[in-house]
Amino acid sequence: MEKKKPLSKNLIIYFLLFIFILLLIIPKEIFEKPSIIGAVLAQVRIEVANAPTFDFNLTNQTINQSSTFLLDVNCSDADSGDIIAYYENFTGFEINSSTGLINQTSFNQSFVGNHTINISCSDGLFNTSQVFVLTILNVNDVPVLSSIGPQIATESTLFTLDV
Repeated sequence: MEKKKPLSKNLIIYFLLFIFILLLIIPKEIFEKPSIIGAVLAQVRIEVANAPTFDFNLTNQTINQSSTFLLDVNCSDADSGDIIAYYENFTGFEINSSTGLINQTSFNQSFVGNHTINISCSDGLFNTSQVFVLTILNVNDVPVLSSIGPQIATESTLFTLDV
């Protein structure tokens, strides 16, 4: 015996929406006078809303701490007129909310290590997300020596200078 597939949530929502619209269109007099029989012809257009999708899968990235990190995230939506906004959950950079471009010139020492980053695209109704790991490698920075101010040494006394 073949299993019956359950009704999708969207189909149920559209059916309820259709009934609601019909109740708005049908003249209320039909409900007030049950002895009157009539018919109403209505046209209802139901459009399916689609979630945005990533144009490509995000892959794990590795970068040196002092290098520029550049990633252009792109999402598309089959619904005409939908404006896509981009979001991320990482404090080390910001994604351009309207273009999806990430352009970070360098990372400070506190960001060295592995970071799991969640990028989301939204059309205002639906969201879609992908996760990737960003590994930021430590760079051995050249030490910086600040200038040493004037020092006073006394004769026959040990002189020490901490640098």
